[in-house]
Amino acid sequence: MSISPGASPGEWERLVESVGPASLLVVIQSRLGPSLRGRLDPEDILQESLVRAWRGHANAKFASPRAFRAWVLRIIDHRIKDALRNSGAIKRGGGRKHVMPGSWGSIATPGSGTPSRLARHREQAAAMSDAIERVPPDLREVVRLRLFHQLGLEQIASELGLTMTEVRSRLRRGAELYRRRLREAGIGRSTRNSVGEPTIGGPDCV
Repeated sequence: MSISPGASPGEWERLVESVGPASLLVVIQSRLGPSLRGRLDPEDILQESLVRAWRGHANAKFASPRAFRAWVLRIIDHRIKDALRNSGAIKRGGGRKHVMPGSWGSIATPGSGTPSRLARHREQAAAMSDAIERVPPDLREVVRLRLFHQLGLEQIASELGLTMTEVRSRLRRGAELYRRRLREAGIGRSTRNSVGEPTIGGPDCV
């Protein structure tokens, strides 16, 4: 599936949905950590990142939704770094607590979605976070790095000091437990995109 530059607003919204906005929220929360969530709003960071992606996608071409999602993740990393720099400057100046402008869906751009859709993304993100936390610790990080952070198996093995056999085994067992937890929470079909493909971070994606 080739994603060409200059997608229409409708195509853009379908593309954003296909890569799992809820799973992107989970990634942002993970990368911020508990200490920064009080100062930086994950939803604002995602919104700002999608705005930047929309503005820049006309000059980009992606071979698949997974490639597009990897690009959005890089934008998210840059937004977090920018927000942290701004946070430090505002803290020194005695400014407000939240440093990202606007709120989720406040900027009119394709992909920001309707209030009901945004509420669904929040609900799914909460269910995904709960499901991954209920996976045993020895399996959890492999599942998190593969499904949410989109790392390759060799990179996961290197980061965690595991063999490839161990990574594959833990991913297989952990992903099945993660899927089961999502099904128990009633999250299943709603994490599949409009053409029935698994949404990244959803129960059918490995």
